[in-house]
Amino acid sequence: MRIYLLGSILRAMHTTNPADFRSFYRSLDADAKRRFADAAGTTPKYIEVHLVYARRIPRPDKMEQLFAACQAFGAPFDLGQLIAFFYAESKALKTKTVDSVDEAAASDDTQGDAGGEAESRPKRASGSGRKTKQFPADARVA
Repeated sequence: MRIYLLGSILRAMHTTNPADFRSFYRSLDADAKRRFADAAGTTPKYIEVHLVYARRIPRPDKMEQLFAACQAFGAPFDLGQLIAFFYAESKALKTKTVDSVDEAAASDDTQGDAGGEAESRPKRASGSGRKTKQFPADARVA
């Protein structure tokens, strides 16, 4: 059984030396991704949405499970490199988001009206504009 599993894992790899978790995971075929997610204790969807782009950093116990799955599937990186992937990518993502917010705020600050005084208007609440019915706090649902 072990030899068959190892052979199928090695056949699933498309690249010979993926540099990081993202390229390693993307090098797996669909069946191997499903088996990898099972070994890591999660789902392929969670890995593809949150982990490949380092939007979420796994808890220590999940990081160990993820690393064990990486090693079982032949990943060339060690635990330190896996952890560094999540923290470096997460930091870059946060910096990019903050920079884009700062640029938007700066462009709003530099634009005033011709009179030199900024016009202030109340902000509209998001939504459809419909009023919703309010029920008293002591109302019971039947």
